Amino acid sequence: MAPLLNELQKQQQKIGAQAIINAAQATQLVAQTAEIRELKQQQKQFATQAELKELKQELHAALLKLQAKGALVAQRCRGRDDG
Repeated sequence: MAPLLNELQKQQQKIGAQAIINAAQATQLVAQTAEIRELKQQQKQFATQAELKELKQELHAALLKLQAKGALVAQRCRGRDDG
């Protein structure tokens, strides 16, 4: 009977040790999940910033074209007034 009791105690110790390991792994998993969530949020922010930068460049190019056209129109109007 004593060997059986001894074996049960060993099994309980193993179960207790495994429970501690499982708790530590669960804590790590929670931390990793939070980190992944934060990285995904940062990725979205970077994508949005890249899109905004691209849009800003496109708007700047369009503005330059409009300014050039405006200068041509103004030049033609002055030419009519002079002539």
